[in-house]
Amino acid sequence: MNWQTTFSLLLIAFVVNVPLGLWRASLKKHSVSWLLAIHLSVPLLILLRIYWSVPWYVLPASITAAVAGQLVGERLRATRMERKQDLSGRR
Repeated sequence: MNWQTTFSLLLIAFVVNVPLGLWRASLKKHSVSWLLAIHLSVPLLILLRIYWSVPWYVLPASITAAVAGQLVGERLRATRMERKQDLSGRR
């Protein structure tokens, strides 16, 4: 395993979770859809870990990247909603 493989896995974990975080932010907390939005990327990341033979010690970093993607997606949705309200309030 080299640093490019590790970086690729972390980048994919982050990027895949941004739209899932956007979706999750619009859902009722602890609903089935909400749980699905959180865990939908896990099988992909497991398959990539196995396919690329990424060692276990990279797992905490990949979880952190996935959570960061979720949080960025959630914040993007909040920003969108704020802009939407600002635009509708100006009319």
